[in-house]
Amino acid sequence: MANKLFFRILLAMVLASGLSTSVLFAQLTSEQPPERYELLAYSSAAAKELPIKERIRNSCFLLSLQQMGCGVTSIHYGEKFGGYEDIFHVEDGPLSKSRGKDLGELKWSDVLAIPKLEPWPDMGPIENRKTSIGIPGNMLSSVRRNEDGRVPFDSLVRVTIKNADGTETPTEYNEHLEIKLGHIYLFRVLDAKYDHYALIRVEDLVPGTKVTISYRKLTTAEVENK
Repeated sequence: MANKLFFRILLAMVLASGLSTSVLFAQLTSEQPPERYELLAYSSAAAKELPIKERIRNSCFLLSLQQMGCGVTSIHYGEKFGGYEDIFHVEDGPLSKSRGKDLGELKWSDVLAIPKLEPWPDMGPIENRKTSIGIPGNMLSSVRRNEDGRVPFDSLVRVTIKNADGTETPTEYNEHLEIKLGHIYLFRVLDAKYDHYALIRVEDLVPGTKVTISYRKLTTAEVENK
């Protein structure tokens, strides 16, 4: 409910101001419903019964080609850590700057405003992104936990930029997203070949086994209309 209210208030404020913004206001509804795709968790019992190539293909979705399969840039389903068994991993590769963000629990008809999403920043030739998963042992006792006893998902994953001098710079970006039923995820797809936005909604979820998503693609110009 809070997310729906946010989008509607944001739309009203900007339309009233008449100012140029970097946010697209679009009602993502049409007579043609978005296509749906079913991903099998790579580590699930159902996936393990498949031949290895088919198992890999069915656990990934290519955001630019809008088809099942792994590659740049795709989302992979099957990693498990910290008591979480439903996770999207944004596969990028060395030349990709793609990233994703959870917009919250929404229906397609609720999406009135699409925020601009900055891609991963450019890095030098010997710089790289470093992902750390888990909580250091000396910090476990002080970490806030959910009611179910798990550490909050966003606290489990930390991404830093490893600089040329060996130091590490923290970043708010995250290549892992917790999968939640009814949530819409925004992706900024940017690599050597593709440059666009994508929206994915989780339509159905069998925990740890499979997730059904619906998909819409938007050009960068549509979202970053200035």
